[in-house]
Formats: sequence, C-alpha cells, structure tokens
Amino acid sequence: MAISEGRKGKISIMGTVGKSSAHTIAEQGEWSITGISRNVINYSAFGNDIVRSAVGILNPGAFSFSGYFDATDTTGQAAMLKALTSGTIIYAGSSFGAPWGMQFWANDDTALSGYGYFHLAPTSVPTDGMHITSIEYGQSVDGLCSINVSGIITGNAPVVFHTSS
Repeated sequence: MAISEGRKGKISIMGTVGKSSAHTIAEQGEWSITGISRNVINYSAFGNDIVRSAVGILNPGAFSFSGYFDATDTTGQAAMLKALTSGTIIYAGSSFGAPWGMQFWANDDTALSGYGYFHLAPTSVPTDGMHITSIEYGQSVDGLCSINVSGIITGNAPVVFHTSS
C-alpha cells in the first residue's frame, strides 16, 4: 500500500521565476483539491413527498491551501496575490506563458512510497487552469500570521496524479 507522509508534502507553481522552473510556495501546511463533480438541480415543489432532482452541468473543481504568511516569498505567496488582483489564470499547460502548473505534492521524497503530486493535466486550451478567488490573512496573539488561499478550476483539464520526476 502506497501512503504519503504529510510532512513531505508541499505546493509548487511553475513559471513564476523562469518558464521551466518550479517554486515552492513557502510555509504551507495543508492543501486540498477537488476533482470534477456534477451539479445537482433540485426541482421539488410543494406537495412532493420526496425530493426530485436532476443532474446538471459539470463543475471542474476547486482548491485551497493554508499555512503561514511569509513576506519574503516573492515568487510564491506574492505570485498568488498578483494572480488574484490581476485576474490572471494559472494555466494548466506551459503553452501560454506564466504562471502555470500548480502542483499539490502528496510527497516530494522519491525514497518514500506515495511520491508524486496532483495537478491539472496539461492542455493546449488557454481557458484550462486555475483562478485564485480569495486570500485571507489572520493573526492571533499567541501564533504566527496565517494565510489561506482558495480558488477554482476552469475548463476541461482533469485533476491527475503524477508519480515520476
């Protein structure tokens, strides 16, 4: 059974420094990414004894990650803020420029089982990718400044698991 050690996870993004270089988004400790789902349309009416529903359109998914704020992470956390404020898509493939290729690592240590990361399958469609939809910062008197990033997946690129280096 291949399992992944959480302590070896990370989030990285391609193309914020150079077109083919990956940069780890600093100080993150948790991430999640949903795959494709289908919306459900409820068309129940007064007098129905049971819920009536139909399947609707496909929803490509969403993602989020959280950890600690790092003001010195100019190519990771700052790139997320720039993508949010500019409305820039984080492309699924490298054909359209930077940034591209968000990678949600289950385990980045090749010596351990479960090595690999989740990402969008690269496509040649400019609308396939991810959009940052919110960034939230927080602080407590007895803790470190936190950052929470959320976004949506757009287009038809499926979420896949990549196991080779």
